[in-house]
Amino acid sequence: MRKRLKNFPLSPNCGTWARVWVPKTSQMLFVNVVCDGLTLAGTFWILQWAMAKKGLFRIPMAVLVDLLVGGLLACCSLYFGLAFTEHGLSAAEVLYVLVGKAPNGREYELGPCFWAMHTTFIPTALYLMVIGMCWIGKLILAVAAKFTNKALEHEKPLGLTAALCGVFFAIFTALSLALGSAEYWVHRKNQIKPAVKTVVESNEVGRQ
Repeated sequence: MRKRLKNFPLSPNCGTWARVWVPKTSQMLFVNVVCDGLTLAGTFWILQWAMAKKGLFRIPMAVLVDLLVGGLLACCSLYFGLAFTEHGLSAAEVLYVLVGKAPNGREYELGPCFWAMHTTFIPTALYLMVIGMCWIGKLILAVAAKFTNKALEHEKPLGLTAALCGVFFAIFTALSLALGSAEYWVHRKNQIKPAVKTVVESNEVGRQ
């Protein structure tokens, strides 16, 4: 008989997934090893292919393709790792877990399923993010050199890199705040509609 972890609560609002666990089975181990290995091999192969090509957008295209492949393999690792078990997930539930939500999609939750499928995807995504940032920095220097007729070398490269990281930090912070505000507005709007509907219905009943 397969040994399994005891159920433990993750979130009080998860419905049927209020108690979630990842089984310690050879199926989960085998699928994760295969998918993680394919993720690493695919990353090196895609980047090697991009370096051998010529063109301005070969690096960002390689980063985008690699992220898609890594995300797909991460989804496969969780889907097939839990397939044919009582805790199997549908494709939609796996996608929710991929973006850090509970399988029901109601709230954010970094549970055991999330970490099981991101064992290699998160390090790969961080590695690709650094490559993408370096490409953008190089592009900015190339454009500046073209308009200023100056060499691409900089007197303080570390300071320039720190400034570039600061720019990305400001951009990501602004995007995070904007998305958070939009999500709050959507939830607020969805909460107001049922309340208004209930008041209208109660008024109609009172008039009758």
